[in-house]
Amino acid sequence: MEIGSVLRESRLNSKMSVEQVSKILTEQGYKASQKTVYSWENGNSRPDIEILMKLCDIYGIKDILKTFGYNGYKEDGSLQLNMNEIDMVEKYRFISTYSPNGASVVNMILDRESAIATQLKEQSEYIKKLKLHNNNNDFIDPYADIPDTLEELEKQQQPEILLPDEKNHAG
Repeated sequence: MEIGSVLRESRLNSKMSVEQVSKILTEQGYKASQKTVYSWENGNSRPDIEILMKLCDIYGIKDILKTFGYNGYKEDGSLQLNMNEIDMVEKYRFISTYSPNGASVVNMILDRESAIATQLKEQSEYIKKLKLHNNNNDFIDPYADIPDTLEELEKQQQPEILLPDEKNHAG
């Protein structure tokens, strides 16, 4: 989504006129005539980052990245990392180079947390499904497939591993 169209849509959603936005910015020391605001909204120019952040504040935009279309991917489908993600990748590469055991620990934690997040996502989708059924007056036990404890959740995610000696005694 283009910055200008997002700014225009956000202003309209805020029920503000270009004149009001221009006045607020000017009163706060920014150079922003009505013509300038129109220019931003039409895509003829772009506000600098400080003014953009101020506009987001004026319009009540909380999730700036999402509002302006950042989803973590470029148009060609490749990853587009933010600064925090780049920092994590650089740290991981450093750990992998100088502390291979540390990289194994990071991998183990990522795998575990990813499994937990997957489970939570499935539960969230299940709850949404329940709400749809509830609107149709169908009854579904919302807790039927949800583990009661964290230990049960972890047990569901990790298969039981038997050592060779235990296989012989198992039966």
